[in-house]
Amino acid sequence: ALAPLMNHSDVDVKRTAAEALDRIGRGAKKVLPQLITVVKSTTQDRLVRCSAIHTLSLIVPDLDVDKQKTETILALQIALKDAIADVRLAAIQALGSLNKSVLGDQFDQVLAKLGIETKAIQPAIRNAAKTAIERLTKE
Repeated sequence: ALAPLMNHSDVDVKRTAAEALDRIGRGAKKVLPQLITVVKSTTQDRLVRCSAIHTLSLIVPDLDVDKQKTETILALQIALKDAIADVRLAAIQALGSLNKSVLGDQFDQVLAKLGIETKAIQPAIRNAAKTAIERLTKE
């Protein structure tokens, strides 16, 4: 019932739906395609996208299908290149919350992209990327 609201014309409705899906967390697997679309969309509201990114980070460890897991992790990596700093920060934190087994064959690629973010102009992004790399390489 929440998935269609992610495309509503009223941004407040979208935000409320995104926040509700975020609270549902892992139970929001049914709307995975919509969440990925929202994350990739540069025309969506930044708060909606940030909520969707966080929700994806909760869902991805429970995905059984490798194709879905790969597509989700790729969407998070795309968000690393976003022009909006909040979206980039959310993507860094989301990727940093995963682990090597979840990232699978994308682990090295994610580390390389996070490494690029350690040179970002914004201190929050730089620091978050360093923290994410430390967390991912601790295992």
